[in-house]
Amino acid sequence: MHEHIRRSTALVAASEGSSGPDLLGGLLFGVKEPTHHVDWLVIPEQARGKGVGRALMAGAMRRAVSGASEANRR
Repeated sequence: MHEHIRRSTALVAASEGSSGPDLLGGLLFGVKEPTHHVDWLVIPEQARGKGVGRALMAGAMRRAVSGASEANRR
């Protein structure tokens, strides 16, 4: 997990709840050119069907294209 955070290949979706942030999902992905892969995608049952997974995947794809591949080369 710490390696994914260091490489900017860990994403978390949260919303602001009455008692602080509510976790809506998480995703870990990796890049080994020319392959990009999702290690895991977790969405709690109460957040499913609301586009959270789609948003996390879109964020991972943006990062992979724009710079995560460079981070993996370090």
